[in-house]
This record gives sequence, C-alpha cells and structure tokens, in this order.
Amino acid sequence: MPRKRRKGRLYLKGGRYYGDFRDLGGKLEALIPPGERYATTDHDIATALAVERVKELEAIKRGIALLGRGCEELLGRYAQHHLEQKAKLHEATDNTIGIVQHHLERAV
Repeated sequence: MPRKRRKGRLYLKGGRYYGDFRDLGGKLEALIPPGERYATTDHDIATALAVERVKELEAIKRGIALLGRGCEELLGRYAQHHLEQKAKLHEATDNTIGIVQHHLERAV
C-alpha cells in the first residue's frame, strides 16, 4: 500500500504542531516557540515559526548563512595577498601566477 503524502509543511501530532522541512535539507521538527518547552498548539504561531525555519534553511542551502555578506571582498583580498607572497618568495613562475590569478578572479 502506498504511503500517504502530507499536503503541507505543518502537521499535528498529539495536538501539537510539527514542521516537515525534509525537502530543504532539514527534518521533521517540533515547532517550539522561544521560551517554551513543548511544541505549540496555536496554528498562527506554528505558521510563523515554520516560515522562519524555511528562511533559515533556504539561506543555508544558498550559502548565505554560512558565508555572510562581504565574503567576496575578503576572498579577493586574501587571493591578492596569496599571489603577492608567491611572487615575492619565487614559489611559482609568472605564467603559473597568471593562471592562478585568473582562477581566483573567477572564484571571487
């Protein structure tokens, strides 16, 4: 017999709300408001908590939460320092430094 699929993200279990975030890389989670010990019984609060959790998981999926803003600039500064040190210490030829610079510019 095929399994039943849930139609929405929220579901009730024992009179309390839980969220299904498996499609975003999460799991089945109790929707517990801040300062509370158990999952909420209020549909409006559960909806608000689910929306916040979806935003968090989508940010993690896109890398925003892990990297934050301005990391492109930090990576650029580090890449420039890295290339200057390679050239200063004669660890690579000019051709190799040019190739590495091209790759790092694309990464930034």
